Amino acid sequence: MQNIAVIFGGKSVEHDISVLTGMGVLTNISQKYNVIPIYITKSGIWLTGEKLKSAENYKPEPKGHLCQISLDEPYLNYKIGLKKVKTKIDCAVLALHGGIYEGGAVQGLLELAGIPYTSASILGSSLCMDKVLTKNLLKCINIHTPRFVYAENCDDLMAKITKSKLSLPIIIKPARAGSSIGITKVVERDKLKDAILYAFNFDTKVIAESCFEDFREMNISAFKLNDEIKCSSIEEVCTKFFSFEQKYERNSKITRIVPAEIDKKVQNEIEEIARKVYSTFDLNGVVRIDFLLKDETIYLNEINTIPGSFAFYLWREAGITLGKLISLNIEETLRNAEKKRNVTYDFSSHVLDDLGEIGKIVEK
Repeated sequence: MQNIAVIFGGKSVEHDISVLTGMGVLTNISQKYNVIPIYITKSGIWLTGEKLKSAENYKPEPKGHLCQISLDEPYLNYKIGLKKVKTKIDCAVLALHGGIYEGGAVQGLLELAGIPYTSASILGSSLCMDKVLTKNLLKCINIHTPRFVYAENCDDLMAKITKSKLSLPIIIKPARAGSSIGITKVVERDKLKDAILYAFNFDTKVIAESCFEDFREMNISAFKLNDEIKCSSIEEVCTKFFSFEQKYERNSKITRIVPAEIDKKVQNEIEEIARKVYSTFDLNGVVRIDFLLKDETIYLNEINTIPGSFAFYLWREAGITLGKLISLNIEETLRNAEKKRNVTYDFSSHVLDDLGEIGKIVEK
């Protein structure tokens, strides 16, 4: 039986959403796997243990066994009392959202340990987490994205907005956050500075972006299976502007149409862009790509390398449940890991033959 780690939580503003995704994975993952939960607390402490599989243990933060992943081998290490436990991890399902946890840091740790994981590479994760880098690369491959400027302090961003002649309304958002946290739609000029300062609470880089009126929002999910990029149904999100509360608080009402009522030409174009982006950004696992449709032009808004609940609802029409989606991605991840095993890191040279002599050299 394969040991599958599910990693979630983290020192991130999206911590709670990550717990929801993690619980969804733990509840729906196939029983053919031995599942090992790894929960990262809001202060960044890594825990494991059977109690972490139960949602009722998360108010307040749950307790577990302190754990750590080896830096040179695919093992999870922890203690139960005085007993040391060392468990091999065959694959890690990443249910992390936001910040460095989704943006490449955990992926780097797993690469060092030699543990395959079900999400984008270090490079792809970093590129997509930073909306500025995302947008600059999109422009390089001729994909439309809303006009934007960015800065690392409030005064510079105010000046760039003026110089760029971005007109109201404007979206202000942290460059490396998600779940609509820190985002403000500014419709009055005298509210602009407050919105920028608010966004800087959540990141050191902030974007000001054109906000379309009378647009349609379309989202699609994609993942790779047997080297073929599969696309889900396309949804139309009819709620025009999201806040965190609209998305996740009780009694929130978000109207979605799945599949979206769009003509075949638009559907084909969105799917084509999704596949191009998936390939260009070195993505793996399930992603969600968000589009804006304005005056018959398709703009790519954001790329989510680990979407909430793995955007499973977009795969229902294809008969793919969340459990099946997770299994397919674990299988694909393990296939890719097998390919990597054929790559050699051993290379002999004579560069260090004279190292002893080089060490004797002293600058005068």
